Amino acid sequence: MNKELIQKLIKQSYFYDEPNDSTIFDREKFAELIVLECAQYIVDKFDYCGDEIIIAEKLKEHFGVTEDD
Repeated sequence: MNKELIQKLIKQSYFYDEPNDSTIFDREKFAELIVLECAQYIVDKFDYCGDEIIIAEKLKEHFGVTEDD
């Protein structure tokens, strides 16, 4: 397991909750980041095989993840 990458995604999944003056871990954001990372891996590693972009988009679609979230 790539612990460095997982730690990076974990850090990106926290947000500051100002009304409660606390930092909260967003599980949905973490899952979204994993899906986006997987989709990007497909595009990067299987470049030029023809269907990598379609597969990556289908993966994001399956989990309901968009780049804008």
